[in-house]
Amino acid sequence: MRNIIITAYDMQTYQINAPDWLATERYDIVAKVPEGATKEQVNVMWRNLLKERFGLMVHHESKEFQVDELTVAKGGPKLKPTDLGPNPDPFNPLDGAPKVDKNGLREMNGWGSIATIFPGDTGATVRMQAKGLTLPDIASRLAGPLGHPVIDKTGLAGRHDFTLEYEMGPLPRAPTPPRPNSLNPADAATEPGSTVASAVEKQLGLKLTSGKAELDVIVIDHIEKTPTAN
Repeated sequence: MRNIIITAYDMQTYQINAPDWLATERYDIVAKVPEGATKEQVNVMWRNLLKERFGLMVHHESKEFQVDELTVAKGGPKLKPTDLGPNPDPFNPLDGAPKVDKNGLREMNGWGSIATIFPGDTGATVRMQAKGLTLPDIASRLAGPLGHPVIDKTGLAGRHDFTLEYEMGPLPRAPTPPRPNSLNPADAATEPGSTVASAVEKQLGLKLTSGKAELDVIVIDHIEKTPTAN
Protein backbone atom coordinates (compact mmCIF):
# COMPACT_ATOMS: atom_id res chain seq x y z
CA MET A 1 0.00 0.00 0.00
CA ARG A 2 2.84 2.39 0.75
CA ASN A 3 4.20 1.86 -2.78
CA ILE A 4 0.76 2.56 -4.28
CA ILE A 5 0.51 5.84 -2.38
CA ILE A 6 4.07 6.78 -3.39
CA THR A 7 3.10 6.21 -7.03
CA ALA A 8 -0.21 8.08 -6.73
CA TYR A 9 1.37 11.20 -5.26
CA ASP A 10 4.73 10.93 -7.06
CA MET A 11 6.58 11.06 -3.73
CA GLN A 12 9.53 9.29 -2.11
CA THR A 13 9.22 6.98 0.92
CA TYR A 14 10.56 9.63 3.30
CA GLN A 15 7.75 11.99 2.19
CA ILE A 16 4.98 9.67 3.42
CA ASN A 17 3.87 9.91 7.07
CA ALA A 18 1.70 6.84 7.50
CA PRO A 19 0.78 3.90 9.77
CA ASP A 20 3.33 1.07 9.85
CA TRP A 21 0.95 -1.44 8.28
CA LEU A 22 1.09 0.38 4.94
CA ALA A 23 4.60 -1.05 4.47
CA THR A 24 3.43 -4.67 4.93
CA GLU A 25 -0.11 -4.99 3.53
CA ARG A 26 -0.12 -6.11 -0.12
CA TYR A 27 -2.86 -5.87 -2.74
CA ASP A 28 -3.57 -7.03 -6.29
CA ILE A 29 -5.14 -4.27 -8.37
CA VAL A 30 -6.37 -4.67 -11.94
CA ALA A 31 -7.32 -1.43 -13.67
CA LYS A 32 -7.74 -0.17 -17.23
CA VAL A 33 -5.90 2.99 -18.26
CA PRO A 34 -7.14 4.95 -21.31
CA GLU A 35 -4.74 4.85 -24.24
CA GLY A 36 -2.56 7.94 -24.38
CA ALA A 37 -3.02 8.88 -20.71
CA THR A 38 -0.09 10.85 -19.28
CA LYS A 39 1.75 9.98 -16.08
CA GLU A 40 0.05 12.89 -14.30
CA GLN A 41 -3.39 11.71 -15.44
CA VAL A 42 -2.68 8.15 -14.28
CA ASN A 43 -1.54 9.45 -10.88
CA VAL A 44 -4.89 11.25 -10.51
CA MET A 45 -6.62 7.94 -11.33
CA TRP A 46 -4.60 6.23 -8.58
CA ARG A 47 -5.58 8.93 -6.07
CA ASN A 48 -9.25 8.62 -7.00
CA LEU A 49 -9.07 4.83 -6.63
CA LEU A 50 -7.47 5.11 -3.19
CA LYS A 51 -10.11 7.62 -2.08
CA GLU A 52 -13.08 5.65 -3.41
CA ARG A 53 -12.01 2.11 -2.50
CA PHE A 54 -9.86 2.60 0.61
CA GLY A 55 -11.31 5.83 1.99
CA LEU A 56 -7.90 7.53 1.82
CA MET A 57 -7.77 11.00 3.35
CA VAL A 58 -4.52 12.98 3.45
CA HIS A 59 -3.15 16.45 4.06
CA HIS A 60 0.12 18.11 3.07
CA GLU A 61 2.75 19.48 5.43
CA SER A 62 6.18 21.04 4.96
CA LYS A 63 9.10 19.39 6.76
CA GLU A 64 12.79 20.25 6.92
CA PHE A 65 15.13 17.49 5.76
CA GLN A 66 18.88 17.00 5.65
CA VAL A 67 19.55 16.87 1.91
CA ASP A 68 22.29 16.82 -0.69
CA GLU A 69 22.09 19.28 -3.57
CA LEU A 70 23.17 17.83 -6.92
CA THR A 71 25.05 20.36 -9.07
CA VAL A 72 27.46 20.26 -12.02
CA ALA A 73 31.07 19.71 -10.91
CA LYS A 74 34.06 21.63 -12.20
CA GLY A 75 34.89 20.34 -15.69
CA GLY A 76 31.26 19.70 -16.61
CA PRO A 77 29.02 16.62 -16.67
CA LYS A 78 30.21 13.24 -17.95
CA LEU A 79 26.78 11.87 -18.83
CA LYS A 80 25.98 10.22 -22.15
CA PRO A 81 22.76 11.30 -23.93
CA THR A 82 20.48 8.29 -24.23
CA ASP A 83 19.42 6.77 -27.54
CA LEU A 84 15.92 5.91 -26.26
CA GLY A 85 14.22 9.08 -27.50
CA PRO A 86 12.33 11.76 -25.54
CA ASN A 87 9.40 9.63 -24.27
CA PRO A 88 10.64 6.07 -23.72
CA ASP A 89 8.78 3.30 -21.88
CA PRO A 90 10.10 2.09 -18.51
CA PHE A 91 12.57 -0.80 -18.45
CA ASN A 92 10.71 -4.11 -18.13
CA PRO A 93 12.96 -6.82 -16.64
CA LEU A 94 10.26 -9.46 -17.28
CA ASP A 95 10.55 -9.31 -21.08
CA GLY A 96 12.37 -12.62 -21.52
CA ALA A 97 15.85 -13.62 -20.37
CA PRO A 98 18.19 -10.66 -19.83
CA LYS A 99 20.86 -10.14 -22.48
CA VAL A 100 24.37 -9.10 -21.48
CA ASP A 101 26.75 -7.23 -23.80
CA LYS A 102 30.48 -7.89 -24.23
CA ASN A 103 31.27 -5.65 -21.25
CA GLY A 104 28.97 -7.56 -18.88
CA LEU A 105 26.27 -4.87 -18.85
CA ARG A 106 22.61 -5.81 -19.21
CA GLU A 107 20.77 -4.60 -22.26
CA MET A 108 17.85 -2.46 -21.11
CA ASN A 109 14.68 -2.15 -23.19
CA GLY A 110 13.57 1.13 -21.60
CA TRP A 111 14.48 3.78 -19.06
CA GLY A 112 15.46 2.75 -15.53
CA SER A 113 18.39 1.47 -13.51
CA ILE A 114 19.88 -1.80 -12.24
CA ALA A 115 22.15 -2.09 -9.20
CA THR A 116 24.51 -5.09 -8.87
CA ILE A 117 26.47 -5.77 -5.68
CA PHE A 118 29.91 -7.42 -5.84
CA PRO A 119 30.86 -8.63 -2.33
CA GLY A 120 34.51 -8.56 -1.29
CA ASP A 121 36.65 -9.45 1.73
CA THR A 122 36.43 -5.99 3.32
CA GLY A 123 33.24 -4.64 1.80
CA ALA A 124 31.34 -4.54 -1.44
CA THR A 125 31.25 -2.59 -4.68
CA VAL A 126 27.93 -1.47 -6.12
CA ARG A 127 27.56 -0.99 -9.84
CA MET A 128 24.54 1.09 -10.85
CA GLN A 129 23.71 0.80 -14.55
CA ALA A 130 21.27 3.49 -15.68
CA LYS A 131 19.61 4.22 -19.01
CA GLY A 132 17.38 7.09 -20.08
CA LEU A 133 17.30 8.84 -16.69
CA THR A 134 16.52 12.51 -16.26
CA LEU A 135 18.49 14.49 -13.67
CA PRO A 136 15.60 14.33 -11.16
CA ASP A 137 15.58 10.53 -11.74
CA ILE A 138 19.31 10.41 -11.00
CA ALA A 139 18.83 12.46 -7.82
CA SER A 140 16.12 10.04 -6.72
CA ARG A 141 18.36 7.00 -7.35
CA LEU A 142 21.19 8.55 -5.30
CA ALA A 143 18.92 9.19 -2.32
CA GLY A 144 18.80 5.47 -1.46
CA PRO A 145 22.51 4.78 -0.88
CA LEU A 146 23.00 8.22 0.71
CA GLY A 147 20.13 7.70 3.14
CA HIS A 148 18.56 11.15 2.64
CA PRO A 149 16.91 13.22 -0.11
CA VAL A 150 18.90 14.53 -3.07
CA ILE A 151 17.66 17.70 -4.80
CA ASP A 152 18.50 18.28 -8.47
CA LYS A 153 20.07 21.72 -8.90
CA THR A 154 22.02 20.99 -12.10
CA GLY A 155 19.70 22.72 -14.55
CA LEU A 156 20.47 19.92 -17.05
CA ALA A 157 17.69 18.67 -19.32
CA GLY A 158 17.25 15.48 -21.33
CA ARG A 159 17.76 11.79 -20.55
CA HIS A 160 21.12 10.18 -19.94
CA ASP A 161 22.93 6.83 -19.71
CA PHE A 162 25.74 6.05 -17.27
CA THR A 163 27.36 3.40 -15.11
CA LEU A 164 28.36 4.36 -11.57
CA GLU A 165 30.56 2.32 -9.21
CA TYR A 166 30.95 3.05 -5.52
CA GLU A 167 31.95 1.20 -2.37
CA MET A 168 29.66 0.27 0.50
CA GLY A 169 30.14 -1.34 3.90
CA PRO A 170 30.73 -5.04 4.64
CA LEU A 171 28.09 -7.58 3.66
CA PRO A 172 27.43 -11.14 4.88
CA ARG A 173 29.60 -13.63 3.05
CA ALA A 174 28.01 -14.78 -0.19
CA PRO A 175 29.12 -16.20 -3.55
CA THR A 176 30.70 -13.45 -5.63
CA PRO A 177 29.10 -12.99 -9.07
CA PRO A 178 31.50 -12.94 -12.02
CA ARG A 179 32.68 -9.44 -12.82
CA PRO A 180 33.61 -8.23 -16.30
CA ASN A 181 37.31 -7.53 -16.81
CA SER A 182 36.68 -4.20 -18.45
CA LEU A 183 33.94 -1.77 -19.34
CA ASN A 184 33.33 0.30 -22.44
CA PRO A 185 34.72 3.75 -21.56
CA ALA A 186 31.89 5.42 -23.47
CA ASP A 187 29.22 3.78 -21.33
CA ALA A 188 30.78 2.97 -17.98
CA ALA A 189 32.49 4.21 -14.87
CA THR A 190 35.97 5.58 -15.44
CA GLU A 191 37.24 5.39 -11.89
CA PRO A 192 35.57 3.71 -8.87
CA GLY A 193 35.05 6.08 -5.93
CA SER A 194 35.42 5.19 -2.28
CA THR A 195 32.12 6.90 -1.46
CA VAL A 196 28.95 7.71 -3.38
CA ALA A 197 29.80 11.43 -3.37
CA SER A 198 33.32 11.00 -4.71
CA ALA A 199 32.16 8.46 -7.30
CA VAL A 200 29.45 10.81 -8.53
CA GLU A 201 31.98 13.63 -8.97
CA LYS A 202 34.72 11.52 -10.60
CA GLN A 203 32.52 9.41 -12.84
CA LEU A 204 29.46 11.57 -13.61
CA GLY A 205 30.91 15.07 -13.37
CA LEU A 206 28.29 16.00 -10.77
CA LYS A 207 28.74 17.28 -7.23
CA LEU A 208 26.86 16.57 -3.99
CA THR A 209 26.74 19.35 -1.41
CA SER A 210 25.17 18.90 2.04
CA GLY A 211 22.37 21.25 3.08
CA LYS A 212 18.81 21.47 4.37
CA ALA A 213 15.53 21.97 2.52
CA GLU A 214 11.79 22.18 3.18
CA LEU A 215 10.01 19.36 1.33
CA ASP A 216 6.36 18.48 0.88
CA VAL A 217 5.14 15.59 3.05
CA ILE A 218 1.92 13.58 2.72
CA VAL A 219 0.28 12.79 6.08
CA ILE A 220 -2.23 9.93 6.06
CA ASP A 221 -5.30 11.00 8.08
CA HIS A 222 -7.41 7.93 7.32
CA ILE A 223 -7.21 4.74 5.26
CA GLU A 224 -8.97 1.37 5.46
CA LYS A 225 -7.10 -1.93 5.21
CA THR A 226 -10.01 -3.59 3.39
CA PRO A 227 -11.24 -1.96 0.16
CA THR A 228 -14.92 -1.66 -0.69
CA ALA A 229 -16.36 -4.53 -2.72
CA ASN A 230 -16.02 -4.65 -6.50
